[in-house]
Amino acid sequence: MRQLRPMDTQVRQIDAGAATTRHLLARSRRSIFFGGAQLDERVMQRLYGWRKALEERRMLRPGAGVAEPSLIVAGVGQRHVSANARGAARSRCHFFCNDNLAQGALMAAMRQGVTVPGRVAVAGFNDLTGSDQMLPTLPTVSMLAPH
Repeated sequence: MRQLRPMDTQVRQIDAGAATTRHLLARSRRSIFFGGAQLDERVMQRLYGWRKALEERRMLRPGAGVAEPSLIVAGVGQRHVSANARGAARSRCHFFCNDNLAQGALMAAMRQGVTVPGRVAVAGFNDLTGSDQMLPTLPTVSMLAPH
């Protein structure tokens, strides 16, 4: 297997963030929120890819993304879905920088009676263990090379 240089990884993270956003747009998802926590380089690159894809279609709106240095990552997802349910936000699609946040968002939605994917859509990143066991199953991006 070829070892990736740091630049290869960076481009892949940006491209993956943009491709995920384009995929959601192609599925008629609008007002796509990006949630990020633990602001490492990969999270910021995914955020850049999300922003790039929305800017291409002139759909980026102020306040549509949040990136916070929180270590309690599931809490970020829970807080945003809770604000959305109260009408404080208008996002109908939530793209989280990792599955921990997305899993937290799915659990919060379930507790509040918010239907997923009916009322809102949730997508994660990293294909973490447990994402396939969520109800509904969490759509997630895997950055691993196919076997």
